[in-house]
Amino acid sequence: MIQQDKVTAIVSGSLSLTTIAAAPIISEAKVPMVLAYSNAVSAVKGNDYVFRWASVADTQGWILAHHAIEERKYKKFALLMQDEEYGRGIINGAEKGLAKLGGEVLYKKAFPPNEREFRAIMTEIKNSNVDAVIMSGFGPPLTAVARQGSEQGIFPKVQFYASCALNGFDWYHGIGEYGDGTIVALEFITATDHPFTKEFKSEYAKEYNQTIITHEAGLTYDSVRLVLDAMKRGGVDGDGIRNALAETKAFMNLSGVNVAYTELREPMLPIALGVWDTKTKDLRLLKFVQDESLIDPRPWYQYYK
Repeated sequence: MIQQDKVTAIVSGSLSLTTIAAAPIISEAKVPMVLAYSNAVSAVKGNDYVFRWASVADTQGWILAHHAIEERKYKKFALLMQDEEYGRGIINGAEKGLAKLGGEVLYKKAFPPNEREFRAIMTEIKNSNVDAVIMSGFGPPLTAVARQGSEQGIFPKVQFYASCALNGFDWYHGIGEYGDGTIVALEFITATDHPFTKEFKSEYAKEYNQTIITHEAGLTYDSVRLVLDAMKRGGVDGDGIRNALAETKAFMNLSGVNVAYTELREPMLPIALGVWDTKTKDLRLLKFVQDESLIDPRPWYQYYK
């Protein structure tokens, strides 16, 4: 794309695993890239032309821990960690939050991204007598845990907290009657009354005959809008786009909230806490977390080389 097609900007880069590999090459070529839905710190850190539009993974776990203890008064926790940087980051944030607030981790287990069988783990969690489970992972393992945990009578008695990748086709088409009350940290949510969000939902449904706006679709849409906006402000060459992106102070996302970039090319992104409702088969908005001490991506850089 860079050498043959002479592109001047790139959107996405896919998930964290592939983006970490691509980012240094793209940055060395001085082509700005906006990461739509990659959450690992290493995808941006040290790559001067790479910007993120999603959250840093650790902030999700940090926010979920604060909600669980401060608002739900839970005390005992199980942690399930997808074993790659995205998954480890979310659980790192959760552990730091639980330790700060006095939560007790009674069970912790790592699993590979391709894992789908969690019944033995669910049995161990059931015997650990926890109040809540915080899990990082892609859509398929999140769906599998919610279903298998519900089948064993763990959920919804035990509160299930999940990471942003839950908002995908795997969950919507695979969760069935289960998962009610699951709380998830999201970079955007379409269950808002904002006119921009409503218009997008309507147009999306007409275009694709589909009402599910996934994690990847919504964040990529916003990232493309952001790059086009940067072109209007800075011109169409790579450096102009990069400089305009860095100067972004108030760009409205799909939820209708304004987002600014930090000096690290990371967004100060309000996180939507959503709740899965089995009756409507959709996520409803619980609240937007906008407290800068909770959403700030910068403190998490210390944990990554």
